[in-house]
Amino acid sequence: MKVIEEIKQIKDLTDSEIENIFVLVQAHYVDATYVVTMSLKHNNIIYLLKDGCNNILSFFMVAWEKHKIQSVERDVVYLGFNCTSQNHQGENFSLRLNYNIAVDGYNYQQKNNNKLIVYCRTATPIILLLLPKIWDNVKPDLDGNYNKNDENIIESLKKSSGLDKFSTDHPYVLKGVTANTQYSVREKARQNECELKNDIKTFEKLNIDESNGDRLLITCEIPSKSKLDRIKSKLAELSTCDGETSGTGDAM
Repeated sequence: MKVIEEIKQIKDLTDSEIENIFVLVQAHYVDATYVVTMSLKHNNIIYLLKDGCNNILSFFMVAWEKHKIQSVERDVVYLGFNCTSQNHQGENFSLRLNYNIAVDGYNYQQKNNNKLIVYCRTATPIILLLLPKIWDNVKPDLDGNYNKNDENIIESLKKSSGLDKFSTDHPYVLKGVTANTQYSVREKARQNECELKNDIKTFEKLNIDESNGDRLLITCEIPSKSKLDRIKSKLAELSTCDGETSGTGDAM
C-alpha cells in the first residue's frame, strides 16, 4: 500500500479531514468528541499519513510553544495527540510519525543553535516503550525514575503551562488533569494486553488512575543525527516486514 506523508497547519485542515480524524479516533474512545476538540484547539501542526484515496491512516498533532524554563524562555515541542486507525495497527505508523517530528526538531536545532525541550502527557504507560526508540533522555523511565535536573525542568514546565495545580509528590504525575477521555473496551483491552506482555507496572507503581483523569508527564530530547540515520534505515527495513503497535497520546 502506498502511504503519503503530509504536514500542515491544523487551521488548514479541511472539513473532510477533520471528520476523518473524528471517525478514526472514535474507534479508540467511548466518545471522541472531547479529546479531538481539545487536541485541535491546543496543537498547531499535524503530521499525516494517508492512503492513495486521501484517507487518513495515522496522524500526530503537535504544538510548538515557548515556556519559561528555569527563568529562561525556551522553545518547546508538545507531542499532543497521536492515533492510528485500528485497521493499520502494527504497521509502524506511530514510529514513522515520531521520526518525522524528530527530524524537523533536529533541523530546527541545527538552524537556530537552540536546544529544544520535548514533552507530552499520556494515559497509557505503553508509550514509554515507543518513545526511547526515537527520542533521547526519555524521563521518567518505566520505573518512574528521573534525576534532579529532569525534576527542575518539569517543575518549570508545569508552572509555565499551568499544570502545577495538578501536581503530586512525583513531579511527573498529574492528578485529575483530564476528563471525558475514556478508552473504548477494545482499546483498553489492547493496552492491558501490551502492559501484561511487557510486564509494565508504571502506573501501578506511581498510583496513576487513567479513568480518574490522572496522567503521566514525559520529557525527552531531540535525538542525534547518527540515531536518526539508524532509525531511517530501520524504517526502510520495516516497510517490507511491519510489526509494531501504534501509539495513542493524550489531549491537552
